[in-house]
This record gives sequence, C-alpha cells and structure tokens, in this order.
Amino acid sequence: MTPSHPSRSARAWALWNLRALQPHADAATLAQLEARRERIRALEERVLTRGRGDTAGLLRDARAFFQAHPELRRGLVLSLHMGPYGLLPALYLAAGVEPSVVLDGAALERIRPDVERRRGQLGLSGAIRWITTDRPLFAVRMLRDLRAGTPVVVFLDGNAGAGGLRATRDDGMPYRLPGRTIRVRTGLGRLIRRTGCPVHAVSVRWRDDGGLAWRCVRPGEWSHRATARQITRQLYDWLFDEVARSPEQWG
Repeated sequence: MTPSHPSRSARAWALWNLRALQPHADAATLAQLEARRERIRALEERVLTRGRGDTAGLLRDARAFFQAHPELRRGLVLSLHMGPYGLLPALYLAAGVEPSVVLDGAALERIRPDVERRRGQLGLSGAIRWITTDRPLFAVRMLRDLRAGTPVVVFLDGNAGAGGLRATRDDGMPYRLPGRTIRVRTGLGRLIRRTGCPVHAVSVRWRDDGGLAWRCVRPGEWSHRATARQITRQLYDWLFDEVARSPEQWG
C-alpha cells in the first residue's frame, strides 16, 4: 500500500503518516504515541533479547493458541507488522507446522533475519519456506503450497508485490482512511477469489506483563460473487481495525 507524500523532516513525516489514521493528531498526540512505542520496545528487549521474560510461557501460550485454532494449519494466513510479528512464522514451528512466508525482496532482507533470530532465541527447529514476490512464478509456488495444505503467511501491510511501489501507485485500488486515500494491491483478493482458499487473520500484541495477546479472526465474509476489489477492501478493513486497537505496536 502506498500514498504519495511530501518531503519533510522525519518527525513531520511521522505526524503526516499518523494523520492518515487520526486526522486531528498534533505534535502532542505523536509524542504520546512515541512514548508508548518506546515502552513496548523496552519490553521486547527485556523479554526476548535479554531473555529476562517467561519465554517458556510464550511457547506454552503459542502452542495453546494453535491448538485452539486448528484452522491455522492450512490456508492463507494474513498478519501485519504488529507487536513481535516476527514470532508468528517461528511459532508455527513450535506447533509442529512448517509454514511458507510470502515477502518481497526488501521485506525478506528485513524480516527473515528477525524471524531466524527469534527462532534461535526460542530454541525452535524446523524449516520455514520463503517465497519472494520479486521472483518469477511466485504465485505458482503460493498456489502449490495452498493446495498441498501448507499454511501460507502474508504480512498484508508489508509487501510491495510484483512491480513494487510504482505499480501500486499506478494500478492500486483506492482505499479510504479517515485522513486520506491510499492505494493498495488487489493480488491477494484475486487469489482468494480464484481459489476459494481458507483465509485467516492473525495478530499478536505485547501485554504489559510481558506476555502475548494472540487474536485470530476471519477477515471478512464474501460470497462466490464477490469481486477481488470487494475482498481486498475487507482485508484492509481488518488490518486498519487492528491498527486502531494498538497503534503504538504497529510499524
């Protein structure tokens, strides 16, 4: 997803971004949000990087979550850059499931090391299959894995998709936020419409006590007559509803 944006200082740019979601946000609003984000970063550093949290409890909770949601063992699994999102692919391994993860090249360079680091911190074995949208036939690999019953994880807010940001700007679907209109890709909507595959949406947030709050929902209800654009709109409705719940943990 991409808006067009002005060239400004980093702080002005952050406020401009925030106003897409909160049109009346000001410098004080941004400062409060950044203070909450700093507390979350410190919590994550303490629990995961320094190993001072209940990592055994995190694994226990993750296994219980997957046990309560057996549907996550197959189908398309949407997530977003919320909380310790790098744990999601790793914790599939804790549940005994080897997922595929779809990323563009830039996201792969950023996210894969984080996922592998988290896996090492938690002592998890198993293989994660990485599918990059910059390579030919990536959609064929996704279809193959979906048909084989492999869960395919996609971070809805992090993939530029084939053609990158330019293609999003030129061909993306307009999507209205409270503060402005952005453009988003419809490729997942087309895939869902074409295959009728199961679709799940998963988010994870830090709790104040250092534990994790997992959430799994169906991101929309659509009939066989639904268009790719209608499906896409519901996917992003889910995403921005999650962001509104915990904006300090997004990004």
